[in-house]
Amino acid sequence: MDFKEVSFKRVCPTISWSFFSSENNNPKDKIEILRIMFHGIYREGSQGDDDSHLISVIVSAAVHFWVPKYVIIDLSDLDYKGGDEFEKIYDSVDDDDIQTVVLVGEKCRKAMTYLYFGTEAGKDIVDNNFFFDDLEEAISKLRKQE
Repeated sequence: MDFKEVSFKRVCPTISWSFFSSENNNPKDKIEILRIMFHGIYREGSQGDDDSHLISVIVSAAVHFWVPKYVIIDLSDLDYKGGDEFEKIYDSVDDDDIQTVVLVGEKCRKAMTYLYFGTEAGKDIVDNNFFFDDLEEAISKLRKQE
């Protein structure tokens, strides 16, 4: 049987990610805040479906691996212009005990606002208390939810 190497990069070449955690005084302590940051370009059409699936899988895997108290899905460096499957990303933390927020930036804000609010005039994605454009405000919101 002949096996060929497969990779996430081959299927979703425009997406990368990185993980950050708030400092713990004791390495054995549970991570308080896990920030999962995505970079690159979210592709349009059916290729975007693969991108949203990959992002969801990465978030889910990171959450299951580190089991943090809070999660920030950071999309501020992701260039997103549209795609319906994008909403699946918001549900990728499937543990109700882990509080989650989404951080947005200028590369994705307009399209996310349209996806969430449609053509409703005067709305911005951060009008929903699940989305933030400021990291410190997102952290403050998470900690106030206790």
